[in-house]
Amino acid sequence: MSINISGELRSFPKELRRVERKDTFALHNEERQKITEIETMIKDNRAETIGSGRSADVILLHIWQNEDARKPWVVKQENRRTREQELIGTDMMTEFTLHERAYQLVRGAQKENPDISYADIPRPLSLLRDEDHLWMLMDFVPGETLFERTLRQHLLTIVPKDEDDRRLEIARMRKDALLETLFTDEFVNTLPPRLVDEYNSGTLEGIGEEHFGMIAAHVNRMTKGPSVVLSQSQYTTLENTINLLHKHGLYHRDLHPSNIQMTEDGRMVILDFGFATERARGNTENIYTINVGDGMKDRTVKLPSDDDMLKKYAEIARKIK
Repeated sequence: MSINISGELRSFPKELRRVERKDTFALHNEERQKITEIETMIKDNRAETIGSGRSADVILLHIWQNEDARKPWVVKQENRRTREQELIGTDMMTEFTLHERAYQLVRGAQKENPDISYADIPRPLSLLRDEDHLWMLMDFVPGETLFERTLRQHLLTIVPKDEDDRRLEIARMRKDALLETLFTDEFVNTLPPRLVDEYNSGTLEGIGEEHFGMIAAHVNRMTKGPSVVLSQSQYTTLENTINLLHKHGLYHRDLHPSNIQMTEDGRMVILDFGFATERARGNTENIYTINVGDGMKDRTVKLPSDDDMLKKYAEIARKIK
């Protein structure tokens, strides 16, 4: 089984096998049967690439029992690791275990407390291995990331409401197209003043997630009423979910706006547990600042604090004008 760096699906060798994990939650027979069927369909090449995620190690597949019954699934390959992942020693086995634990915690809370809103977490289905890599198979949840929504709302605030075709085109754009459109002559001068100044001076090379808060606040200033980027109820849903995970010793540590997704009906979804960690009760030291020194030289990796990211999102959702 192999997927190249661009996310193109190649052939799946027959030696692809499921990784047995003693620490996994028990699966019902129906769930286990479904996973087995999906694995068989992948190995029989009844799958095709229909898209990729924000990084080269995530692809979107159509997997089918027959041509009339296609369903998208997400496959994540343990491939290229970021510098931070290398330094703190995370791996896909740990990611899958903590993703699965978070899924089970949230599902349990949703059933036990139906009056409290919690974000969804895509269901992790199976951890697979070939001769070179680990692979994680999980449910696909359609929607837009919070970062995409922010960029889209900025464009829609500028485009006149009677230009239906252009607004529809923007509504269908994904991240790369949104960023490219924002950097055109028509829109670049509508960005926050600081970014416009940087652009005009030649120091702004592009727009990234580091500009998310600035652009979201700018959209809030340009619109009336509650925030069109993130509603108060959506923020509360995020806060409830992160508080639940923290209560059980689970910390996400990568809650940037591309890891928060919003479905068409307004539900919130938390993605990517690649930096997650689990701590025993009371042991919350060095969760976000990790010492990776070798004893001869101090060296640390700092990951985004869940609480700090929630504060940023709270400021955006709090807007009323």
